[in-house]
Formats: sequence, C-alpha cells, structure tokens
Amino acid sequence: MDQVKETSTLAIHVPDSFDLIKTFDSGQNFRYTVEKGWLTVVVGERVLKAKQEKNRLIFKAIPPEDLSFWTHYLSLDEDYDAYLKELCTDTPMARALEKGKGIRILKQPLWEMTVCFILSQNNNIPRIKKLVDALCTTYGVPIHHEGAVFYTLPTPERLAAVSCEELRLLGVGYRDRYLVDAAERFAKGEIREASLKEMSTAEARKMLMSIHGVGGKVADCILLFGLHRYEVCPHDVWIKRVFKEQYRLETVTEKNGYALARERWGDYAGLAQQFLFYTARQQQK
Repeated sequence: MDQVKETSTLAIHVPDSFDLIKTFDSGQNFRYTVEKGWLTVVVGERVLKAKQEKNRLIFKAIPPEDLSFWTHYLSLDEDYDAYLKELCTDTPMARALEKGKGIRILKQPLWEMTVCFILSQNNNIPRIKKLVDALCTTYGVPIHHEGAVFYTLPTPERLAAVSCEELRLLGVGYRDRYLVDAAERFAKGEIREASLKEMSTAEARKMLMSIHGVGGKVADCILLFGLHRYEVCPHDVWIKRVFKEQYRLETVTEKNGYALARERWGDYAGLAQQFLFYTARQQQK
C-alpha cells in the first residue's frame, strides 16, 4: 500500500521581488495551470498548488517537509534584489525590470527542460504545453493529489522505449527523433546532470548540442533553465527583436548578441533576457 503523506496548508512571506504568476508566465515552464488565482504545477512526482496574496505565498496541501524543496524551486532562497541592481544598466532594461517585476528563474529539472525545449523548436507556448501534456498523460505515471490525477514527465528510460512513429501520433512532428535520441543518451548515462554541472558553460553547451536536433538556442535554454547558468542569454525571435529595435543591432547574430549581453549584464545576462522576453511578449498582447 502506498504511504500517504500528511499535508498542510502553509503560508510564507515573500519579498516584493517575487511574483508567482509572472514567473510562470515568462516562458520557462510548460506544466502549470492557473484557476481562480491558484497555480498548479507538477515537478517530478510532486504537485504544487499555490496562491500569492501580496507578500504572502500560500501553499495548499503539501507535506511540510517539502517546503524547502518548493522554496528552492521558486528561487526564494536567492537574493534577487542584489541581482536586479546589477541588471539596471540602461533605459530599456529599467522598463523591463519594472514591467516584469517579480520574475525569477525557476530551479527546474534538467531532463524536463531538455524535453520541453526540444519541443519548443518552431513552436508557440500553448502548443508546447499541449505536447508536453500529451507526453505526460500517455507515458507518465499517474499522481493522485487532492482528488485529482496528474502525471509525471516520462523518464528517459520510458521515452527511449517509445518509437518515433508513436511519438508522431502525439503531434510532435519531426521532433520525434530528437526526443528519442535525447532519451537514449540520458538513459545510457552518456549525458548526466552531475557531469554537466562540473563542466564549463562552453563544454556543457557542446555536450547538449551533441543531441540530435539540439542547436545553440535550445542548448542555451537548457543551460539557463535546467542547469541554472544565469550568464547564458538564449536568442529567440523576441530577444533578437529587442536587440535590434532597442539596442540598435542592425543584424542580430549569435556572436554580437552574446557580446552585447555579456557587456551589459555579465553573469546575469540570462536573467536580463528573461525580463526583456516577458516585456516584449506582454507588449504584443
């Protein structure tokens, strides 16, 4: 019989530099939903249901011993006020910091970020979320939580056993073989989180790009969101547009884009792009 953990509703104080909804709505997580102000997200075998009321963050029905996991996952154990002081270097960035006030980089699992950003290629956020959900409900393990059923992300071993044809039926398209190759590499231990953490950012990027179909942009997203390398600044269409229109780069390349980000924001270039990305998307809504 499965052991049932006792759960409680807990509340903690959070600083002004944290906004739960903005953090999840900034293009870094694809497994959350929001209903009546409550955000629900699945991470590994855990389910979080949380709601923010100003400087009060309420966790609903979680085992008390999981509180430290969630505060770390939400990056509430980091001094973002200090980071933001380093970022405020120019007018466009100041506007983005104001618009995106409260955003943090989540401490998400490497494997989850690998799957999600492989699926992100030539895709939009609603469709990425739909594909991730299809993978989880089809190949994940059910989690029963507060009368509802959620699903884990399939492990590398489980996904490696799935054929490209089966994946294509879920709508992943040409990304099927990319997912299978990534799953096989992780399952065999050819790519291991512990090893990547010991590598320099350049070495880790090269290793991630050895996965079939993973280019520089996807590797950079995995580095930032899955390995938490804050200095990495992924270049998608939104960031390229910002660099061109607000930072006067006539043609944005990987080389000059990274040079600009390093020069202006240094070790926090990845954080900077998160605020710029969020602000650019909000302006188009």
